[in-house]
Amino acid sequence: MSAAPVVAGVDCMTVRLPLGRPLWAAGLEIRARDFFVVRVRTACGRAGHGFVKSRGVRLDAIVAETLAPLLLGQDPRRTEALWRSMMAATQLAGRHGAVLRAIGCLDIALWDLKGQLCGEPVFRLLGGGRERVRAMAVAGYYERDPDDTGPMHEDLAA
Repeated sequence: MSAAPVVAGVDCMTVRLPLGRPLWAAGLEIRARDFFVVRVRTACGRAGHGFVKSRGVRLDAIVAETLAPLLLGQDPRRTEALWRSMMAATQLAGRHGAVLRAIGCLDIALWDLKGQLCGEPVFRLLGGGRERVRAMAVAGYYERDPDDTGPMHEDLAA
């Protein structure tokens, strides 16, 4: 019988992707998208990945100082228990904004890793039964004036 997999390391980084043209949301101009990316590695060489929009907030310190130490040496297949552990450890820091983004990013990586270790897609581990789902296109964030739908129409027609 082989030993249970354990988390051997957590790596993280922020990636900034400049946009070809700015987006507008709630009156704010957005010229780039910032994503926070984590990799949870096991001693057996597997890795799970997660990412969230960081929206310019630094999440690396939350992960490195508070959350990653909770995961090291743990069985990554125990996703629910690890999530509860991360939530408990951040009680005094507050469970909103940056803290929840960091926890969510690690949770995604743990589920990705669990799927690999179990040989199942994550949707099936979560109880999903469909092989296909419909996608939804989101558009309309192109102009400062929300009544100017010209750029959105151009993109949708392409």
